[in-house]
Amino acid sequence: MSNTARRRWSLNGSIIFQALVWLVFTTSAVAWIALTIFVILPGSVRLWTDWAALRERGVQTEGVALSRDSETDEDSTTYYVTYRFTHIPPDGDPRAYTATDTVSWKVYNQAEPDAPLTVWYVSDDHTISTLEQESIAGLIVVSLGIAFFLAVSNFIAAGFLWGALDELRNAWYRWRRQQAAR
Repeated sequence: MSNTARRRWSLNGSIIFQALVWLVFTTSAVAWIALTIFVILPGSVRLWTDWAALRERGVQTEGVALSRDSETDEDSTTYYVTYRFTHIPPDGDPRAYTATDTVSWKVYNQAEPDAPLTVWYVSDDHTISTLEQESIAGLIVVSLGIAFFLAVSNFIAAGFLWGALDELRNAWYRWRRQQAAR
């Protein structure tokens, strides 16, 4: 292989490598941004608004356990209880609603079928109900911490991407100068 051919191969290999680096960082940055915008942020907002509605307009009532279930994966077990409660709206006609909630082991253990349960629900939105009134501050902090980490990662990835694009542009100009000099 001649020196000219080696230089061309070296330059083309460098451009290909830099293009691949650019592609990887672009894809990574877009994936992190999409995950933050479409998964973490809406989930955190929904969690916060439901919790706030329960704190502000929550009503306590008696319900009854219908069934319980659990799912076990490698690390943990998640417990579910399906329950029914009655809501009396302003028009005076009682309405029964059924919901399923993720609960602690303690509530799961107490929720035998047909057992009475204390239910908290939002008076003007029966779709928001729970068997446990607990603080979600920890969940909010964790989800916002993840969102913050992803935002910082996006800035770092953008810095790498900018550097990769700059190197790609410089390699392109060098290659064009070499081609013009021949």
